[in-house]
Amino acid sequence: MEDQVTEWKVQWENGHLKTIAGFVNSDGGTMVIGMSDNGETVGVGNPQKLMKEVPDLIKNKLGITPSVEAVSEDGKTRVVITIEKGDRPVDLDGVFY
Repeated sequence: MEDQVTEWKVQWENGHLKTIAGFVNSDGGTMVIGMSDNGETVGVGNPQKLMKEVPDLIKNKLGITPSVEAVSEDGKTRVVITIEKGDRPVDLDGVFY
């Protein structure tokens, strides 16, 4: 179930960096890519590519290193990004979320 520390996304979009920055600046959280709003695993097309590109983007834009893992269920793979609460505020392009 989605809540203050859990977000489900069907696919990765760079706009999700705002949510990740918000997780760092609050209590941390988890973003699941490849899951619909109703909690159904829809999977991602190329999980290995996401597992390489997304952490690199997060590191380059926010200066943090997230935990990223692929989880398979019923032949569909979702990518789980776990963000710890930061020890300092982080910004995305000069804006704090």
